[in-house]
This record gives sequence, structure tokens and C-alpha cells, in this order.
Amino acid sequence: MEKTDGRIVLVGGRPYRAIEDDRGRLRFAKDPDHFLVKRMTPIFGGTGAADPNTIAVEYHQGRFSLRDYAEMNIAMGYSIGGFEELSTFFDLEISCGDPTLDRPGRHFGPQDDITAIKE
Repeated sequence: MEKTDGRIVLVGGRPYRAIEDDRGRLRFAKDPDHFLVKRMTPIFGGTGAADPNTIAVEYHQGRFSLRDYAEMNIAMGYSIGGFEELSTFFDLEISCGDPTLDRPGRHFGPQDDITAIKE
């Protein structure tokens, strides 16, 4: 269960809403309307048939931009710490006001919005 209080976490210089769960863990607020989350099975918050591994393979095939893929993981409600452990995003800055979670890194740039395959 999620608490309703929220705060802003910057990922790669962009703001995303986060909440503290009932265990005190800071996690991104879920967004079931994100176009990639919608493609996933209900257990992952969507209405489709895909799973996160399928989406990851498609990302690495160039079907989605890095920012789209990051925002899908954010929209799934990842904990901030869990998101930081995803190797694809190791170089992105995270700023949430918690020194145990904040880390330096780069901001999203135009290269992160490039999709190799146009659908």
C-alpha cells in the first residue's frame, strides 16, 4: 500500500513523483498509463501480455529510447534504490534529498530520446 504524501525525485535532471511506501521505502509513483507499462501483464500494472524482460530486449534492439525505457521502470513504481541498481541507468544522476540514495551523474540529453526503430 502506498502513502499519499509525495515528493519529487530528479532522475537525469527530470522530475518524477515519488512516495514512501508502508515500509518507509521511497519509490516512484506508479503510472499505469505509460505506453510501455500498458503493454505489460496485469501483474506488472498493464493490460497486455508483455513482461519487463520482453520490454528490456526490445529496448536493447532499439525499439524505444533510453528515456522511454527509464520512464517505464519509473512508472512501474520501482524503489529509488532498486532503480539505481539497474545497470542501464548507472550513469544517470539521482537526486531525492536522501544522501543514501542521491548519486552524481549525467542528465538526460537529446541522445536519450532517440529510437533506433520507428514503429
